[in-house]
Amino acid sequence: MNNKKNTLLVVNGDYSYCIRAKRLAHTYHNEGCKLSVLSHNMSMQESNIAHNYHFKNQGTTLSKARRFIKLLLRMHTSYLNEQKAHQLADKNFDTIICFDLICLPFITAHLTYTKLVVDLREYYPKQFEHNFIWSVSFAPLYKFICKKYLAKAEEHWTVSPGLQKAYEKFYKIKCELKPSIPQVKALPLKPIGKTVKLVHHGVANPNRNIEDMIEVVKLLPDNYLLDLYLVNNNHRYYRKIKALVDSCDRVKLNPPIPQQSIIDVLSTYDIGLFICKPNTFNLAHAWPNKVFEYHAAGLRTVTTPLPGMIELKSWQNNIYYSKDYSSESIACAINSLR
Repeated sequence: MNNKKNTLLVVNGDYSYCIRAKRLAHTYHNEGCKLSVLSHNMSMQESNIAHNYHFKNQGTTLSKARRFIKLLLRMHTSYLNEQKAHQLADKNFDTIICFDLICLPFITAHLTYTKLVVDLREYYPKQFEHNFIWSVSFAPLYKFICKKYLAKAEEHWTVSPGLQKAYEKFYKIKCELKPSIPQVKALPLKPIGKTVKLVHHGVANPNRNIEDMIEVVKLLPDNYLLDLYLVNNNHRYYRKIKALVDSCDRVKLNPPIPQQSIIDVLSTYDIGLFICKPNTFNLAHAWPNKVFEYHAAGLRTVTTPLPGMIELKSWQNNIYYSKDYSSESIACAINSLR
């Protein structure tokens, strides 16, 4: 008799590129669950995935434009009703994990389950608050979903205390804290070498202040080197960073690190960087994957005094933050570790 719990992970995007989703899948697989994934990736093949379901294509450019007009007109129910999936009408699941909030109305309307979990890794009503178009289109949609659908789930997870407090304050939802911690035993904190190797990895996004990292290196002694491993999801900003890297011989730009190699690659460095400014609510309260990966790889982490990072310091003894957000202060924090 097969007693494996039938679990479905629902991802609005390409599961292959979602590190947190893949870590959740790994955890549930190791706990003996029969795990399936519903996403927009139709060719995925992984040994721990029992079934790969996919959302139906959203249609032509014209139909997408019509859907966007619905967003602007706040026709949220009509917009959400257009989300469809293949081969799931007669399936029953013990647990469904909603990895992306926008999938929650579809799950409650069309899928059969015993338990529903929502992974709130962002404070979604402010996810891209710096973008005006997003603020007048998707922000009202996410507020609508939070108000109408969050209470339909049995469990809610989030990734930092700041996000916990926001969901409880504005939507009366109590979230369990589940940060994105690598499923490996952390290496011991390593001594810093004569040549100090700094590293940062992640997306090439202007709100990551990568140009500030290059400026910081210029303020440090000549034995400090910086390697950047960036995902080029913003071509204009990536070109800007590449030009800055070309002007500084102590900074190197590299391709993204494959997920399975992150800890091994990071372990060859001394200090990991996360030096954002609190330009958005989610950045101010972030507990990002990379900071836990730096810890797992035995690195010290230098960060700016973001509220989330100050809270995280009580969890991890490898975090050091600058007095303020200036390049000079960050360089001072890095140099003090010698």
